Amino acid sequence: MSGCHRRQELPARLPHPHYVVGPPWQGEDHAWFYPREQLDYHATGLATVVSAPPGGLTADGERFDPDVMAAAHQTLQLPCVVTVRNLENGRIVLVRVNQRGPAQQGRLLGLTARAGSLLGMSPGAPTRVEITLDNARSQAASERTSGSPRLDIAAAPVEGVQEQSLPLPGRNVAASTDAGPAEQPVDPAAASAADDRLPPVVRQGAPDPGALWIDGGQFGQRSYADQVAMELGGSVRSEGQGRQVVYTVREGPFQRTPDADAALDQARRAGVTGARIIVE
Repeated sequence: MSGCHRRQELPARLPHPHYVVGPPWQGEDHAWFYPREQLDYHATGLATVVSAPPGGLTADGERFDPDVMAAAHQTLQLPCVVTVRNLENGRIVLVRVNQRGPAQQGRLLGLTARAGSLLGMSPGAPTRVEITLDNARSQAASERTSGSPRLDIAAAPVEGVQEQSLPLPGRNVAASTDAGPAEQPVDPAAASAADDRLPPVVRQGAPDPGALWIDGGQFGQRSYADQVAMELGGSVRSEGQGRQVVYTVREGPFQRTPDADAALDQARRAGVTGARIIVE
């Protein structure tokens, strides 16, 4: 009789898009990341192309699709929308952040294959990028998902950017015709969850590849900054006056990604667990 018994398979998880910040999570090499709501976010670093997560669903419950304009971030609220500029060639796209990652501390953003292709990223090669939260589109995206807070977010002013069509082999890429990434007002009530896929639009901005640096953090007291700089083998920069002085620790510059990765590993071994790779 036991031979007639069939093992009951658990049903596959169904997509259920929802707003999420989530608990701290641990990535590679015991690195910890602490998600939080960030309504005014701008950063530089290295981006890579990521594959489908286990189970095929993103951290906010969407079905992972490598052909949509989407991304993974270690700490931003999900979902949100960010502008990504490839600092090496100036290409700019909008992506929907709906997944946690990358798990490697030295990587800032994980992009789908489609988004990476439109940005001109080489497969398997980390690319220097700049990302900026799009407040209006992020608010609209969160309000179309369950469990989202109702936030009064004002759209940040954005300078105009010269745009042009960038057709890629085998791809039909839409070209924007107006200046600026936030040129069209976003009406959260005008779209449903089915409209959340961002169009594959590429705009051309100015390249600014810069160099790679290790950011050791910002401090209000020079003594703390000096201690971290000594551990990194870096230097201290100061900004502001009087009691408003902020001391920033930097190590670099590095022209090669492997050299920056090695310096970041050394910083973590020295106890500077919050160190990260930036582009300046």
